[in-house]
Amino acid sequence: MRVLLVDDESMILASYRRLLGRKGHELLTATNLDDALALLEKRPDLALVDLRLTKNESDDRSGLRLVRAIRERGLLCYVAVLTGCVDEPTRRNALLAGANDLLVKVPDGSLHEEVWTFDDVLSSAERYVAEAADRAAAALRALPGPWKERVRIVEQRALARELEDAERNLSAAARNVELDRKTFQRHLHARADDDGSAQATVSTAIDEAAHATSRQGPRGV
Repeated sequence: MRVLLVDDESMILASYRRLLGRKGHELLTATNLDDALALLEKRPDLALVDLRLTKNESDDRSGLRLVRAIRERGLLCYVAVLTGCVDEPTRRNALLAGANDLLVKVPDGSLHEEVWTFDDVLSSAERYVAEAADRAAAALRALPGPWKERVRIVEQRALARELEDAERNLSAAARNVELDRKTFQRHLHARADDDGSAQATVSTAIDEAAHATSRQGPRGV
């Protein structure tokens, strides 16, 4: 699983990195919002995001801005927000931004507690990604028409999203999906054989899968 760790405290980041590294996961780390946004191009399966990525009191919601960016881009990513304390407004804001989970950071927490919590979060993330993918696949199977055409619709929409994420830079979008520019452009503009209703149905299914959240109560780390 590809895990994005975002926290401005180097000691906490190092602790999480060691813990997850031992479990064999691919790790992406960032200490600020800009670096974290750039790493979204790597398509993480799980994002652990510190609520406060800056000590500036006027900018203490940068973690939630990252959560919103993940949802706005339609990434299939389980998001857990990390915070030092939990109250109802904090929990509500995190869930409204698109977080799946809220974790309480306890600086003196034992390794056993951290292992239990991370195992729990990793299991939830794996289920989230698998169930969302299953829902999208089921919607795809339910569509009329040849299978090849249905797959083409999904591919075309995915490439269009990549192009938007790359700020309309065709060459950059092609590199992100490991295609050459001409092949990317040909697939992106492939002629549709349907009236558009099938594409709209698949698009809706993918959006629902990507934005679906399993709302859970806060846990202690």
